[in-house]
Amino acid sequence: MREEYGVQRYEGASTLFGPATLEAYINRYTPQEQTSRAISLQNSVIVDNPPLFKHFGNVLIDVKSSTYHAGDIVAVRFVGANLQNDLRLEGTFFTVNRRVNDEWVVVRTDSHPSMTYQWNRMSTVLGTSTVEIQWTVEDGTPVRTYKIMYYGDAKSVLGGISAFMGDSSTFTVG
Repeated sequence: MREEYGVQRYEGASTLFGPATLEAYINRYTPQEQTSRAISLQNSVIVDNPPLFKHFGNVLIDVKSSTYHAGDIVAVRFVGANLQNDLRLEGTFFTVNRRVNDEWVVVRTDSHPSMTYQWNRMSTVLGTSTVEIQWTVEDGTPVRTYKIMYYGDAKSVLGGISAFMGDSSTFTVG
């Protein structure tokens, strides 16, 4: 680091402590100190509840039974839970699965640009939510049977978090 400042005279002279800036910040601001000062602008999750006579992951509005083609939007709405319960940084909130030889193979996840995910808090008091997942069918998508899977985590009134999943009806891309 000091070698860079020696060669780049302007940048080294433009920092508050010159070539010792990094060391000065490390000595002044420890990670524990920064964590204790951090504020969150997100409300914490109090509780998640499904609507009466429903369960987390139940389909509220299913995919259409007609055949989809390139450019069509496949949409499904589930009984959901707050995303803050588990951000699924090493996983996914949903997948598009294709049936291949009687097995379901994941072909898209929430990281793909053809996918959208909309979470809506229906009632803060009751703790009810919905999740709408949309997939824009791309050119070259193989003619097969598909379904959309949703993965969520619900927070109980006692604070425990439970994983759940839901799946749409099957649909065809032709």
